[in-house]
Parts: sequence; structure tokens; C-alpha cells
Amino acid sequence: METRSHMFFECHESYRVWMECFNWLGVSTVMHNNCAMHLEQFSGLSFCNSQKKDCWISIWLTIIWTVWLARNEVVFSSTQISAMEMVDLVIIRTWNWLKTRHKNFRYDFASWSMNPAACLI
Repeated sequence: METRSHMFFECHESYRVWMECFNWLGVSTVMHNNCAMHLEQFSGLSFCNSQKKDCWISIWLTIIWTVWLARNEVVFSSTQISAMEMVDLVIIRTWNWLKTRHKNFRYDFASWSMNPAACLI
């Protein structure tokens, strides 16, 4: 039986997605494999106001959502999605979600994809 920790954090592809996303965000960290602890750790990465912390949590949720959808593609459609394709989807989805959720998030996609940390300060 597949566990949450395996599916979201320990599976080779999921782990690669997280590591590539951390790299994209300019973050160096050790990952928890417990969902609640991982979210707590991730949301603690930002040292900013509550709105910016909400943005970091949105990124975390987007990564989880992207891994979940990719897992469903494998299980139900026998379609493989690479870790790098998932990272690209995370970048696009977080930008779309943050633009929709936060009216003062006015960064263009190029700025977001190249330097997300600067957009979250």
C-alpha cells in the first residue's frame, strides 16, 4: 500500500520534484517525510508577513497537488510525467494561483520563473 509520505516525499520522482523546487526557490533544506511536519517546515522557510507566508504555503500546496495529479496520470492513464515536467507545472500553477489569490502579486511570469524568492520578499 502506498503511503502519503512515500507518494509525496520519498518516491524518487517526488523527491526530485521537491529538490528541484527547493533549488528554484533558492532554498537548501533537509526534508521531513511526515506531511504535517513538512508543511510546518516549509511554511517556516519565509521570514516575512502573513501574506508572504501564505504565498509560501501556496507553493507547498501546488507541489503536493502537482505530484498527486502526476501520480493519478500514472495509475489511471499509464502516462509518465518527468520530475522536470512537474516542476514546470508547479512554476506555472503557483504563478497563476498567486496572481488570482493576491491582487498585489503583480510579477510577470518571467520574473516569477527566474527568481521567485525576489517576488516573495
